Amino acid sequence: MDAFGKSPAAKGMHHVFAGGLLQHTLKVMRLVRLIFEEYNASDPLVASMIDKDLLVAGAFLHDIGKIEELSPGAGFDYTFRGRLLGHVALGLMALKQRLEKIENIDREKADLLMHMVISHHGEYEYGSPKMPMCMEAMILHYADNLDAKLQGLAEFADKDVQEGKFTAWHRLYERQFYKGGDTGQ
Repeated sequence: MDAFGKSPAAKGMHHVFAGGLLQHTLKVMRLVRLIFEEYNASDPLVASMIDKDLLVAGAFLHDIGKIEELSPGAGFDYTFRGRLLGHVALGLMALKQRLEKIENIDREKADLLMHMVISHHGEYEYGSPKMPMCMEAMILHYADNLDAKLQGLAEFADKDVQEGKFTAWHRLYERQFYKGGDTGQ
């Protein structure tokens, strides 16, 4: 837990600061709970297909491999294992090792939890070994993606020195972003 609280969530895109992993994880956990509560209140059919405990556990564990992937020191460089294996594989290995120690574990739930870890990037082009194949994994993917993108855009806009109402060109998103503020002209 000490390393979890000191680790960044990424090297360059979002939550790039000590404690960023913890902040990102807590936001994703809150988002998945909000999504579940909305469906539980408004759409019982969808809610009945979601295991809330599995959803929250997956949100907590989805980026656990980043503790080993990124060094907490200056610059948050990749570790040797992090560079070779990446946080998805490292997270899956750590989770599997711990799950195997639990006696009488529900194997299906364990597999679903591991699936959430390996599918949370959601798309093969974003480094996901598998696409989300259950409601919990789908919700986790979108909550993770939303928080990462919003935080990344906020960090980008905060550092932006472009004059005017729009940021400089964001090369990843291939566009400029409105900075907000007074719109009266």
